[in-house]
Amino acid sequence: MKWFLLMCILMSVPHHAQSSDEQFELSLDELFELSLEDLLKIKVTTSTKHDETLLSVPSAVTIVQADEIRRYGVRYLHQLMKFVPGYQTYRVDSSAVGYVVSNRGRRSGSGGQLLILMNGMRLNEDMSGGAIARSQLFGLDNVERVEFIRGPGSSLYGSNAFMGVINIITERAKELKAEIGSHQRQSTSAQWYWSGVDAEFRIHLRSEDDKGEQLGIYDPDPSVATEISSRDPYRWRTLHISAVVGDFSLQAYGSETHVGEFYAEGIASTLNERTPKDYFLELQYKRELMTDWGVSARLFASDRNLDFKTVLNKSADLGIFGISDMSELGAEFSVYFDNQQGKKAIVGMEFRQPDVEDTEACLFGPINSCFNQSEESHRTIRALYGQYQQQFNPQWEGIIGLRYDDYSDFGGNISPRLGLIYHLNRRNTFKLLYGQAFRPPSRIEADIENNPVYGGNPDLQPEIAATTELIWINSFTNGFLQVTLFDVGITDTIIDANTPPPILRINGGSESIAGIEIEYVYHFCEHWQARAALTHLADEPAGQVTESDTVLGGGLSYQNAGWTAALSANYQSEQKDPHDAMGGGGTDFNVLGGRTLFSFHLSYEWLPGLESYFDIENLSDKTYLSPALNSANIVGAANRGKTLAVGVSWKY
Repeated sequence: MKWFLLMCILMSVPHHAQSSDEQFELSLDELFELSLEDLLKIKVTTSTKHDETLLSVPSAVTIVQADEIRRYGVRYLHQLMKFVPGYQTYRVDSSAVGYVVSNRGRRSGSGGQLLILMNGMRLNEDMSGGAIARSQLFGLDNVERVEFIRGPGSSLYGSNAFMGVINIITERAKELKAEIGSHQRQSTSAQWYWSGVDAEFRIHLRSEDDKGEQLGIYDPDPSVATEISSRDPYRWRTLHISAVVGDFSLQAYGSETHVGEFYAEGIASTLNERTPKDYFLELQYKRELMTDWGVSARLFASDRNLDFKTVLNKSADLGIFGISDMSELGAEFSVYFDNQQGKKAIVGMEFRQPDVEDTEACLFGPINSCFNQSEESHRTIRALYGQYQQQFNPQWEGIIGLRYDDYSDFGGNISPRLGLIYHLNRRNTFKLLYGQAFRPPSRIEADIENNPVYGGNPDLQPEIAATTELIWINSFTNGFLQVTLFDVGITDTIIDANTPPPILRINGGSESIAGIEIEYVYHFCEHWQARAALTHLADEPAGQVTESDTVLGGGLSYQNAGWTAALSANYQSEQKDPHDAMGGGGTDFNVLGGRTLFSFHLSYEWLPGLESYFDIENLSDKTYLSPALNSANIVGAANRGKTLAVGVSWKY
């Protein structure tokens, strides 16, 4: 209730008050037109694969542009999610940079509920189903905007667009950036951009090293079962190349992360090592064939490698090391139509073949043996999809879409979408949306073997989510308000069977989720901006981990004469963290109290494009725990305290 009252106070701020300065002698109508024009300029492409605006897009959408990312000093995707309604993210005990993400209160440890794209290129992998489970850091140095779709996306994107889709869209710019900070952190990045007649080229490189913070962490090893001292260091490198020549475009992305100590998949050890290497390549051809018509064709490939090492039992000096290699090849072809008069359509087909190539692991110490964690196998995925949009008159718009996915291992699935948009007047728009999405069982859930904790179940069927949304957008002078009511019904939910290890996942019936999301952006007093994102779950999912039922994030920023100052905050109510310390199949819950974290950003632009900045994360140096993935961890995952950073960036 207190957060509802806070939002009411925010929304009670006068929306149409003029500045007292004489230079702002505009009428209210003129100010409104300027605000609406800016709102309509924000491009949204992820929801329909056509250019849309926030008012016309048939989805619950949040767009965060580069200037706001810089305004609040946000570096990584998981940090940016704290400004977006519906999303929750927190650190877990998978690695030093291990984070999980949930949307609308539901998540899986592997992240298979959420599809992440980079300029439309799929970054999810088939072993876990997610993208964050492996490439757990996504930087925002070279980002133009990030589009967050809250709700189903399977009617266009198929698998894993279950509870949401995120599309990271990179910018065209030249920039150098260097930063140092707490824990001997060093970060540098560089982007070079060239454009010519009907051609362009971009290359972005990033390097980041962090020696880690000294932390007291809980060791779930039965031979220890106490707190130990550890650090959480990491090393991270990325390379992104993009080129366009005529109708052809090429995109390549590579990421390599090395983490040590802390936790590795829930196991604490100073000898932990985990090195994911991920490479993506996409070639696209897009051409307008005639007036209103065009074609698009994509070829894409990925290669994912993971090396790991950890100690399973310290008293017996028993450890494990291994690899996990995957690759994927695919193609997509579509025909699109847009007559610029309110009618749009797209029809396409997609083929993907993700392969599990090598999953060998070896025990070392008193026992020396090697085994496979999963059989070498591949899935074949074929899909057909179509979508039609029409603006019936200045007030009404509609959309209908359908996609059919056929999997070689469990059969077919149909994902429909329907939507109706009503523009009541210039200020108010209403959207009524319905869509279905599916999450196929990941290879870990279906095929894992020789694992003491979990066993694979090849008979698993996909989870199906049916979502209904009612959205109201109120645009006013210098800002807007977006309110979303949602109801999600999930069938064939994948849950852990209540049996002793190795535990099988089974399809366990149905569950429902309902709630409200509020997004509020307001520019006031010429130099100030307020941004707030509220999520409240009225009907929570019955999953293994109970997410916070109330999340409030946002910030207040000031810009003037080259200076930018921003204070941001994120509140999450209590969470229930399940654990099974005895390993007998029973589950207890550890209640982790609610928390509020603050961050501060200060920057000054010395010359056009040349900026220095100072950041503080966890401003109050709060000590807190977040849910652990390892059920033997009865305490939770430790988080960092206050961290400082100073840096300089030059856009030239």
